[in-house]
Amino acid sequence: MRQVQGRKPASFHAIALTTRIHAYKYWRTGIIRLGGTMTIAIAFPRFPASDLPAISADWKDTSWHNDMCPSFSPCEGLTVFIDRINPADRGDEYGSRFAVVLSDMPDPTGCLYDGDDWEEVLAEVNAYGIDAEADRSRA
Repeated sequence: MRQVQGRKPASFHAIALTTRIHAYKYWRTGIIRLGGTMTIAIAFPRFPASDLPAISADWKDTSWHNDMCPSFSPCEGLTVFIDRINPADRGDEYGSRFAVVLSDMPDPTGCLYDGDDWEEVLAEVNAYGIDAEADRSRA
């Protein structure tokens, strides 16, 4: 690490500059501008489309670059994370491919499903939607 007289180490400046460049890139592409959103194409440009199951057009793409894998929101309050098919290509090779979590509870207790079966994911999403609809009708 090169020390510049009277300044912090060069690596600090490199990190700060890199951060500014990334922030500008996201602003420039419209991600951070008012109403801008990140998508799977921006957050995970190397994620193969062939690794995605058949996702309903109603599901909102909530992928974010700091997450380990793309995510989608089928309804308010619920997020489905989808990782790669091949376990060796995943962020955690021992982790499961799908996770259904409550959006307002980022801790593990908010996980409704964690596994490799897409049909189970859809069952959890449907069950949550039915429960949420019942809660709204009671209110």
